[in-house]
Amino acid sequence: MTPRASPWWLYGFVILQLAMQSALLVPGLGPGRTLLRAATFGLSIGFLAIVPGRNRPHPLAPLIMLIIGIVALGMFHPNLNTPLAGMATVGFYLAIWGPIFWVGRIAITPLVLANLILLLWAFHTVSAALGVLQVYDPNRFAPDPEFVKQISGANAEGLKVELQSGEQVFRPFGLTDTPGGAAASGSFAILIGLLLIGTRSWPAALLGAASAAIGMFCIYLSHVRSLLVVTAISVVGLAAVMAVRGWVGRAVGVGVVTLGVSVGAFIWATAVGVGVGERFGSLLEGRPDSVYYTNRGIFLEDTLNRLVFEFPAGAGLGRYGMINLYFGTSNDPNSTPLWAEIQSTAWVYDGGILLLLAGYAAVGGALALAVIMALRVQDRSLAAMAAAIAGFNLSILVNTISYSNFLSQGGMMFWILNAALYTACTTARQWR
Repeated sequence: MTPRASPWWLYGFVILQLAMQSALLVPGLGPGRTLLRAATFGLSIGFLAIVPGRNRPHPLAPLIMLIIGIVALGMFHPNLNTPLAGMATVGFYLAIWGPIFWVGRIAITPLVLANLILLLWAFHTVSAALGVLQVYDPNRFAPDPEFVKQISGANAEGLKVELQSGEQVFRPFGLTDTPGGAAASGSFAILIGLLLIGTRSWPAALLGAASAAIGMFCIYLSHVRSLLVVTAISVVGLAAVMAVRGWVGRAVGVGVVTLGVSVGAFIWATAVGVGVGERFGSLLEGRPDSVYYTNRGIFLEDTLNRLVFEFPAGAGLGRYGMINLYFGTSNDPNSTPLWAEIQSTAWVYDGGILLLLAGYAAVGGALALAVIMALRVQDRSLAAMAAAIAGFNLSILVNTISYSNFLSQGGMMFWILNAALYTACTTARQWR
């Protein structure tokens, strides 16, 4: 059935999400910070209930219903931390994965999808640009150091970088409350910036090149090596889909521009900050698998070699992360707090082997679907957007072994983009 809700439901949701994220920069919120973070996820659950209209079910909807069902069964696990922590976990999953059910009720055309992508790109570009200003003039543009120490704790001083002037400043925040948070914005700005470079509009191409350079600078100055890797993977995914589609020249152009932006931003970053070359040069010091194992691979090895056998049906809900901190307890000897550094570990804790397999099937399915749409739809602009989302999906899939994307607002945005892409293709009658 044809979706009939106004696109402003989608625009409004995304704008509110971005506004609430930016509001975390306001000092003095106190307990309001917790409420604000909860509101970002509660809003998604609310939209699931109130967005009007009907939609054709997304192909991945049954699998995502299974995922939420597996987590809900955790309420009966003998090592459930507390009932409140369990309910919060189920709600958390519903909020993050729920857009797959309500986004399709909205009348999303290729133009609406383009507007959505441009809205996110504009926000992340502004966030990355602010990150640059925070490095050059921290007294004016960066959050107050005492505020940063309050929210980052005792490790705050370790989140600084040294400039060539000898001054030490916090890694660029962008529009987040986390030192180095501008790097994540930079990654998205790079991917969509490269997509804009391939358009026939010179202003759009120039803005795309500028956003890519600013984004790369933020990644370098934030010293986040994993984000450099996943950004490279997203760009490779974008170029590969373009090449298979037959846009070989455009794919080569993406590669050439990426190389130029990477080198130029590296020269810029090393001229500003100390230790940039050594930090990212370490990625080339050994075999990629050895470098990964030293930094994050140990967590994946522990998950696959120990945790899946120790917790084949999950460890009990509410035993790790902020949910345990806010809603759980550390006093139950049968449900002691756990630590999840990567997404694979979190899936094992919350649902065991079955959730681990279902989670990867869903994310991999989103990647496969985006690639198929990029190759099959006739509209060139829609195919290009699908290619960019495919590259983004590939980076998120790989990043599950390095970070917990689906324990954050970023996981929600992943499903919003993928649901919007599918709806745009079906609305345009280019996908059946």
